[in-house]
Amino acid sequence: MKKLLFSILIFTSLSSFAVNSDIDIFIENHIEHFNYDSEGDEFASKAPESLIKYIRKFAESPIGKIVIRTTIENDVTVGFIQGFYVDDAFQAFDNTIVYTFEIEKWYENKLIEFPDLPKGANLHNIELDVLLAHEFGHTGVGRIALGLSVIDPYVSTSVSTGNVVTTFSRKKIRQEELRAARLFENAYRTFRNIPLRRSYYVENDVL
Repeated sequence: MKKLLFSILIFTSLSSFAVNSDIDIFIENHIEHFNYDSEGDEFASKAPESLIKYIRKFAESPIGKIVIRTTIENDVTVGFIQGFYVDDAFQAFDNTIVYTFEIEKWYENKLIEFPDLPKGANLHNIELDVLLAHEFGHTGVGRIALGLSVIDPYVSTSVSTGNVVTTFSRKKIRQEELRAARLFENAYRTFRNIPLRRSYYVENDVL
């Protein structure tokens, strides 16, 4: 029994060391950070420690470990842009995430933009790590991590003239947002033991 317990302790310690190594490798070698100057031009900068803190929190979760490991294995660099305007925050493209530390102001502005935010959105009193978890769901590396396909928001249709018209599909955007909320944000919320995001566009459309 003592030998078994000793073996378990060694395995746990080695597993923790491996996870910590992944987090450190990700932070040291797989992150780019950018800010904007007063004229709105983007420039490279050092990632703030306050951002690193929340990235580490995400990386400790099961979904975070999968994403971080996938990033390292595929030699991907994830960009983080500190939005010049609060309303620019929390969007992702390719492997870049736009964020802000002004979460309360961002939420206040969201309520102004969407006064009928559905019950169960559970966006009040959340921290940056939860929002980062959601945005990772929109990144290329996030899709690779869970074997997900790209949801192209554009739809091409042939018209009577023989031309092809490309339009923006709100339905596909909804699919993308709901998928990120279910598979990434709620997976992380479960780890944090905080209320799940039940609603995105209408009540209970996430669950």
